[in-house]
Amino acid sequence: MADPTQPHNSPPTKQDDAVAPKQIPKPLNSKLNPPQRALVIKAPKNQTFSVSPSEKARRYQEYTRLRQRPNRRCRCFCWFMALTFLLIVLLGIATGTLYLILRPKALKYSIQDINIKGMNTTWPSSEATILPKFDLTVRASNPNDKIEIFYEKDNSAEIFYNNVKLCKGVLPEFYQPSNNVTVLKTVLEGIKLGREDQKALVEVQTEEQEVLLITKLRSYVKIKVGSVKTWKMAINVDCGVTLDGLRENPEIVSSNCDKFRVNIL
Repeated sequence: MADPTQPHNSPPTKQDDAVAPKQIPKPLNSKLNPPQRALVIKAPKNQTFSVSPSEKARRYQEYTRLRQRPNRRCRCFCWFMALTFLLIVLLGIATGTLYLILRPKALKYSIQDINIKGMNTTWPSSEATILPKFDLTVRASNPNDKIEIFYEKDNSAEIFYNNVKLCKGVLPEFYQPSNNVTVLKTVLEGIKLGREDQKALVEVQTEEQEVLLITKLRSYVKIKVGSVKTWKMAINVDCGVTLDGLRENPEIVSSNCDKFRVNIL
C-alpha cells in the first residue's frame, strides 16, 4: 500500500487548469475615489407595476381628446369670423343695390309762416303776464319717387328764444305719398315764463329789432317702399327762424332747417 503521506503524481484537474481572476489594482488613495456601487432592487413579478392594454387605450383617447380641443375652438372661431364677414358683405351688397334702385333723397322741411299772439306790452305790472301763443305753418316735402311716408301720432313742435321755451304744440298725423308737398298748420300754446325772461322779451319787443327763434320739430314716421313698411323712426328737425320783430304778424327774414336727425327706435 502506498503511503498516503508521500506525494504522488496525480493527473491535473480542470480546477487546476482554470486561470485565476485578475486582481484589479486598488488606487493609491482609496479615500479620495471611493468605489462606485450599483443599487439593484429585486421585486417579485406579482408586485411589478404594469398598465393593461385597455388602460393604455383609454389614456391615449383622453390625450388625443385634450389635444383636439384647441383645434375645435380655433375652427369654430374661424367659422364664426367667416360667417360674420360674409353677412357684412351681403348686407353691403343689398344696401348698395337698394340705394341704386330707390335713389333716396332727404326729406325737406321749412317754416312758412309764424303769427304771434299774447304779447302783453303793459308789463311790468303786478297782474300782467306774458303768455305768447304762436300760429305755426310748416311745409314738409317728400321728393322721392318710390318712397311713401306715414306720419304717426305724438308729433310735436316747440319754439325757443335764448334757450327758453316759449310755447309747445302738436303736429297732426297724416300720410304723405311720393313726390308730395304737405303744408301743416298748428297752434302752439304759450308757457308761463319767469320775470327775467318776460323782461327780456319786452325789451326785444319795444326795441323792434330782429329776433332769432329756434323751432324744434319732432315726428314719428314709418317709411313704405313698395309693399314693405319699416319700423317707427323719429325725425328731429331744428329750424332757425329770424323775424323782423317780436310782434303780431311778423315777417320772416330768414329760415334754415338744415339740422336734420333720424333716430331708429
